[in-house]
Amino acid sequence: MTKPKDPASRKTVLDRFLEKVRIDENGCHIWTGALSDTGYGSFNAGKNQSSGGWIYIGAHKFAYEQAYGKVSPKMQLDHLCRNRACVNPEHLQEVTPKENSLRRVDTPNAIGFFKCGHEYAEQNIYVNKRKDRADGASCKTCVSSRKKKKTKQAGYKHLPKEIRDAVYRRSEGRCEKCGIGMARSSMVVHHRKLRSRGGTDELSNLIGVTASCHNAATDSIHFNPKIAEEFGYMTPAWENTENHKILLWGELWALLKDDGSI
Repeated sequence: MTKPKDPASRKTVLDRFLEKVRIDENGCHIWTGALSDTGYGSFNAGKNQSSGGWIYIGAHKFAYEQAYGKVSPKMQLDHLCRNRACVNPEHLQEVTPKENSLRRVDTPNAIGFFKCGHEYAEQNIYVNKRKDRADGASCKTCVSSRKKKKTKQAGYKHLPKEIRDAVYRRSEGRCEKCGIGMARSSMVVHHRKLRSRGGTDELSNLIGVTASCHNAATDSIHFNPKIAEEFGYMTPAWENTENHKILLWGELWALLKDDGSI
């Protein structure tokens, strides 16, 4: 039988913390434990007495609060030494989020490039007017790439405006799968026969649906391809879409024609 440990010999939370601190020649107390992706130390401060879960806290915050007390929820800790792995309380200062952001030395305009690696240049700066950003700018190259990807996923991929208009007119402003009303801007154009299977942009191969009916819900078209094929929302590669019946609006069996008629 294992002899139980003497409670007096158990390490305190502070003892465990200090075991992972190394003092360097610059006076920084370097955290040698786990670091986050952004370079800040992470410390397991023990179990939460109420929930029983583990409490993880920033190592620098733990050190500061041991020395000076709790940090206000509306404040942040700024590393005066600019070393994020440092947990020396004397190298930390409690400041407002705005002040902390203004003090940053790794902002794009300070270092000349964005986090993505693209150059911080006038022609590559996108200002998002809907967000209150410290530097007020994002990488235009990345923003453009994200928009193109989102557009592709939403069913806009290379479809001319007149084709989308024709699909929406035929839909009568309702999802052609479930029948719920939808705005033109929220309509997703679905290819019944996928392009990878030889599908085209002919109107008989296109239906206007909501995002939920497309691929965002458990009963969506792409989530249940076999059922979707049974009801005409998916067409086999060997079949002509004009000859494949579809249950429109969940109430009417029909054949879609390339001229936009039903």
